[in-house]
Amino acid sequence: MEGTLSLGKDVMASLSHFFSNSFVNTRRSMTDIVEEDSITDIVRSSLLCRDISFCKDTRLFVEEYLIVLATSIHTILDSIIGNDFKKLVFESQLKHYMEIVKNILAIANKKLTEDKVIYFWIHTMKKICAKFQEMAMILVEEDIQMNAEKAQFLKKQLKQKIVIGTALVEMKYQTKLCVVYDICVKSYEVTKSLSTLLESFKLLSEVKVRLFIRHFYEALFDSSFYSNLDEVTAHELQVILNDMAYSSETPTKELLSTVHKVVEARIALLKNNQEEKLSHDALLVQAILSDMDHFYSVHKADPFGDFFQHFNYWAVGDVQINKHIRLVMKDIGKELWTVSNDLSIKLVNEVQVFLEITIGPES
Repeated sequence: MEGTLSLGKDVMASLSHFFSNSFVNTRRSMTDIVEEDSITDIVRSSLLCRDISFCKDTRLFVEEYLIVLATSIHTILDSIIGNDFKKLVFESQLKHYMEIVKNILAIANKKLTEDKVIYFWIHTMKKICAKFQEMAMILVEEDIQMNAEKAQFLKKQLKQKIVIGTALVEMKYQTKLCVVYDICVKSYEVTKSLSTLLESFKLLSEVKVRLFIRHFYEALFDSSFYSNLDEVTAHELQVILNDMAYSSETPTKELLSTVHKVVEARIALLKNNQEEKLSHDALLVQAILSDMDHFYSVHKADPFGDFFQHFNYWAVGDVQINKHIRLVMKDIGKELWTVSNDLSIKLVNEVQVFLEITIGPES
């Protein structure tokens, strides 16, 4: 289990950096967690990869991923809820979710084909991450019993940290899957397309970029993705886009240039496994793009080629682009409609937390 200890310490150190230096200064060290903690016992005794060839040679990797995910959630809950944290309830839920994980692995094993190895590994990691987020949210609801106002604040704070923490673990272990097992993401069409779009904005005037954001803003309201957001998240998204489209005090091109750097960092990570220390919002942008890349990975290359042809005409001439933005949004909506409910919720959670900490950080 040395790999678990080493990477586990790395991830927990990253979590500490994200959530303040006191974050992992809880009752046990990472060494205790790996060597003798009940989380490790529960995960290892579940024999998740027994009779499952999909993870026969990667059993330790799967166990590490689960141990660090569970430990991260445990640490977040324990550090915020404190004495009200019900450890036995956590362990009971973890045992239940080990059965769910085993089912996820069994389904991947059944569907796996030689040309879909990468897809099913990334899919499995995302499904597990989504289920652990689900488990954590259930625990939050059960553990927080106090006055409504304080409970609401704590739930929001916990959700933010859980979504950020699990996203960090998923990203770290995707990188390890590539470095150690040579199972690397090859298809990242959404990330590449967004990078191309953001690069193109650099050559346009501020007015033209604002006009594009305005068309996007209007198209988004008619999309199925927007209709799936809760009222608060939808409002926060509206505030950001409204400022970028209409407020002369908002440096729209500068903001998009910052996003472009985050997108380029993801491309560098996928090409060279070069990790950078990321802020909360940057990590969530990468997590959102990772999900979207995965959803589109089953399609042919360059799914947005037609849009860019029209975009290039619009960039240099006086032609309409709003119809083509709407078509892209409609296509994305159709894509998300085919995604399983747990992965859809995972994506919405990431978007929601990104907007919350961008509009008005709570922690």
